[in-house]
Amino acid sequence: MVQRTPRSAQERLANPWWRLRHSAWMLGPLLGLGALSWVGLVYVAARTRRTTWIALAAGFFVAGGVAAFWPVGTDNTQGGLLVFVWAAAVVTAFIINPSYLRWRAGRALPTPSESAPAPAGPQDTVRPHGSGGQARGPVFGPSGRWENPGDG
Repeated sequence: MVQRTPRSAQERLANPWWRLRHSAWMLGPLLGLGALSWVGLVYVAARTRRTTWIALAAGFFVAGGVAAFWPVGTDNTQGGLLVFVWAAAVVTAFIINPSYLRWRAGRALPTPSESAPAPAGPQDTVRPHGSGGQARGPVFGPSGRWENPGDG
């Protein structure tokens, strides 16, 4: 059975396989066990460039490092810190994921059939350069691609 690629953001969000595929970043917080729980959060923060998510990722990076390198003692404080950081990262990931999926659905690149048709009419193949001369090297040509006007 061939599945049709979702075309709109609403179709993408309604597709459970699309949602699962784009929620794979949550494996970091789920499997990180506190010390590496920040990995998935850093990925999402870097993709979206949201300052609050960048701050959260940095906070979990620091907290995971502190918990991982906490001195091991008889009271098992290190284990408690790791479990706390891990649980907090998992909860944070589940809170962030719906918003990330909405962002991702809106940012997904259109398929070639969805892309806008090339504009009709001639396009400039020569760029002005300084004092009216022609630029050397590739230019945006009439085919809609970068071309080198010197090649013929």
